[in-house]
Amino acid sequence: MSTEYHGINSEVTVDEIIRGNEANSIVKQESLFNSDPDSGSEYLMYNVRIKNSGDEALSILPLIGFPVYANDKKSSITTVILSKDYQVFSSTINLLPGAETSGWIVRQVPIGSDVKMAYRPFTEEAMGYVQF
Repeated sequence: MSTEYHGINSEVTVDEIIRGNEANSIVKQESLFNSDPDSGSEYLMYNVRIKNSGDEALSILPLIGFPVYANDKKSSITTVILSKDYQVFSSTINLLPGAETSGWIVRQVPIGSDVKMAYRPFTEEAMGYVQF
């Protein structure tokens, strides 16, 4: 599944979304230190690709720049350990013009909730949303 939003100086694509029992199983199998999701919640894993399509360098903090809203409530950051098969974003992304990168982000959301990811690289206000 690929959904794109063209923001200022950048293009954002959600390449893959995994949630529910499949995501819960992946997170649990990836490390003994990963816990089950909270009661009434499920893991949501989403692979985001970002490309700098502008003329200047682009910096973004992925965990802050790609927040998820479940039933219109912001989901908190979830820390899990994943293998190279699910390469997570580093804490900061710095992209030169024309460069791109991708990585996985994991959140907990209420089971079966309506979910959308915001894209807000520069401000507190979202520049666009991708509905999952």
